[in-house]
Amino acid sequence: MPKFIDLTDEVFGRLTVLNRKDTFSGGKMRTAWDCLCDCGETTNVLSENLKSGRTKSCGCLASEETAARNTANAKHGLWRTPEHQSWSNMRNRCLSPSNPDYHNYGGRGIKVCDPWLNDFPAFLRDMGPKPPMHTLERKESNGNYEPGNCIWATPKQQANNTRRNRKVTVGNRTQNMSQWAEEVGIDVGVIWHRLSTGWSAYDAVMTPAKSQRTA
Repeated sequence: MPKFIDLTDEVFGRLTVLNRKDTFSGGKMRTAWDCLCDCGETTNVLSENLKSGRTKSCGCLASEETAARNTANAKHGLWRTPEHQSWSNMRNRCLSPSNPDYHNYGGRGIKVCDPWLNDFPAFLRDMGPKPPMHTLERKESNGNYEPGNCIWATPKQQANNTRRNRKVTVGNRTQNMSQWAEEVGIDVGVIWHRLSTGWSAYDAVMTPAKSQRTA
């Protein structure tokens, strides 16, 4: 068992440790400490979060950093621009369980890369201005939001990407449309059209493109 280390009077960021006060977290009692923040507030912090540097204040530091970023964005005319709205929506889809689309993004492991996570200017620098009628799109739908996997896409590009990544099961095999299209030598748009007009998955994928569907 690791030797217990008394953190009383130690300083971590803006926090000075006052005394040990364990807390119930994650279904068990865990070592924690009451701390005094430089701003005057007290807070209880898990020992591991103090030692790792994950927690450096009562929360005031994060609030100040957010306010500073918002002020900088407003100063440079970036607040409420189409690009900022796309960036904000991207973060909400991946970070906020209350977002109606969270289950399709953050809920299944889609993340925002570290350089973009809390830095809108970095996102704008990498993506550039948003063209009219375009939306933020990931080229690989199972990939993260990051440079190299994101583009400003037209509605047609978005539709094509949806088609390419839609899963289709034929027999005991499941692949996305682009994989089936490559395997059988049929354009992915043909498979999409067949399915949308009522063809079975087997017929839509396995019928040669020049053949007519039989009754």
